[in-house]
Amino acid sequence: MTDQHDNRKAGAGLSSETVAAQALGRIDSVTKALVPAIHPSTTFERDKDGGYSSGRGYTRPHNPKYDEVEELLTTLESGQASLLFTMAAQSLLPGDHVIASRVSTRDRLVALGCMHAAEQLEHMLTEAVRQEIPAHNFLDRLLQAELSGREGRRVKTSLKLSNLPVGQTLENFDFAFQPAIERSRIDTLATCAWVRNAETVLVQGPPGVGKTPLLVGLGIRAVEQGFSVQYFRFDELMTALKADALCHRHG
Repeated sequence: MTDQHDNRKAGAGLSSETVAAQALGRIDSVTKALVPAIHPSTTFERDKDGGYSSGRGYTRPHNPKYDEVEELLTTLESGQASLLFTMAAQSLLPGDHVIASRVSTRDRLVALGCMHAAEQLEHMLTEAVRQEIPAHNFLDRLLQAELSGREGRRVKTSLKLSNLPVGQTLENFDFAFQPAIERSRIDTLATCAWVRNAETVLVQGPPGVGKTPLLVGLGIRAVEQGFSVQYFRFDELMTALKADALCHRHG
């Protein structure tokens, strides 16, 4: 299955008992083990674009061990293919037939770039069967999982690029510490209407009254609402502006 195993045909010349005991009779070229290793990893490395060129993103539907077990069952049964799954297994009876595409739904989701939906597919399918959720509701939930995952990744990336200090949010700001601050006014600013209207907000006050935590909290809210944010201390901003002015002057 991978380049760590020899290339002889799986199970060739071996009894079914040996094939089962030694997992297709392959020898790991690195460790020389007769039985393939168990892969407990829950997730696998992403590419720079967020995809999975290895074809593995989440352990439950795409663990290397799953592939090996499916191949072993196929060999023992002299079949064309096997499918290992746990979803709704209690609803299957001896003699039942299962029709499965060679390309799984998860593979199609991965090919479309819907990594979050692919990762949650098996769990959500299990819940859909257990709760008898209609197909259109399940699809809506699956799409919402993808949208929520993408939005969460966008916010996380934007916050990292913004250089905003971590841990300072409007939710954990102690308004009781500074009763002079009008909570309703901060809540209004948190809607970011002033950003949409291209207005400027200037916060003034002596040191230690909570200006920075409030502004950081407002910045986080702006990121959550889709705006780009960049955090500077005043001296850093002046340095950046001077450097930018010099670049335009000599450019």
